[in-house]
Amino acid sequence: MAKSRTFRNPFYVLVMLAGIVFVLSACAYGTMLVRVSRMAYEEQPQLQPAWIVWLERQGTWLLVAELVVLGILTVAAIGTDDYWEQRAARRENRQTSEIGDRTS
Repeated sequence: MAKSRTFRNPFYVLVMLAGIVFVLSACAYGTMLVRVSRMAYEEQPQLQPAWIVWLERQGTWLLVAELVVLGILTVAAIGTDDYWEQRAARRENRQTSEIGDRTS
């Protein structure tokens, strides 16, 4: 029975990690927006945590940068699929030929 060729594209792992980081950042940014909007209705505003203050100042750029990285990694993952598939096929052919040489 022939084995199916499996290949691993390392960019898929990077895309997944970048996606997770983006989702966490987006959730933190949403939390920051809710907290800041609530502060507008309070008579005595409370002191905000440092990460809220930082996200208020830099959050937009953080999300844009993460989207750019996510886009680049996605294009790289899709663009290198053929390379990693051919590499796996060459490795499988080499292993098959080595097994055939041993049995002869």
